[in-house]
Amino acid sequence: MSTYPPGGWSVDAGTWGTDMDRETSVVEAGANAIHYIDTATTSVRVASDYYPVVAGSPYRISALMQQDDISSQDVTFSLAWFTAAKGYISGTFIFKDNLPDVDTWYELSGILNAPSTARFARILLGRATASFNAYSAYAKIEPHPVCFDAYLSAASTNYNKAAAVVCDTELFDYGSAYATGTGLFTAPADGIYTFNAQITVTLSSAGEWAAAWFWHNGAAVKGITAYAVGHAASAQVVSSGSITILMARGETMGILAGHSGAIGTRAYAGGTTRATHFSGFKVE
Repeated sequence: MSTYPPGGWSVDAGTWGTDMDRETSVVEAGANAIHYIDTATTSVRVASDYYPVVAGSPYRISALMQQDDISSQDVTFSLAWFTAAKGYISGTFIFKDNLPDVDTWYELSGILNAPSTARFARILLGRATASFNAYSAYAKIEPHPVCFDAYLSAASTNYNKAAAVVCDTELFDYGSAYATGTGLFTAPADGIYTFNAQITVTLSSAGEWAAAWFWHNGAAVKGITAYAVGHAASAQVVSSGSITILMARGETMGILAGHSGAIGTRAYAGGTTRATHFSGFKVE
């Protein structure tokens, strides 16, 4: 039995040496794991040291966990955010449930955005119910690339080279850099970014055209695809493409779309099929 938790870890709930201890035989990564011992204590939990974070930035949190009983026995894996003075802000459960099977290591993970006032984070691992053995190992917090994916939720006739196409529904936005109100991505840091876009628009008559561009800092920088003469009346045409570009912090990227005819007269397709969508990520 070890006297203290591993370096950089402390007891958050329960008693070290009674409810949890170091484990050297049931291991998956490294020489040791933490064993949450089969005791009558309901909540048993350890906490990592304080990990410095950047407010608003995304982080991937992961850990390995195993348990020997899945009959309504829950293991827990959560993250807590703290201020610069290490005052508690909030916590998020990444996992609180039975693992799929017994005596098997599983990697649990999640991606979270640091709150605007966060300067530190701590991982918390353990079990939430009594009387079963559980184990954890290889817990870590890693920076995750800024990335987003959004689509136009409903058909719109608002676009014709007047403003960015507003993909107003996010599938995810790690780093909170995309604005559903304006349709613009704002670079949170200098770096190389890649963007992908698709525009679907219904034309009114044969011989019309439709086109789309990536819109960098309010200027068209690359045509996505253009369609012209040859499409039948009421044809739905698709423009899609990608761009990789060096951006400085604070610069913006969006999609600009245009078509023959006046604004408000051609429908851009929306909905969960993601006929019109916009996504991107920071390469480095």
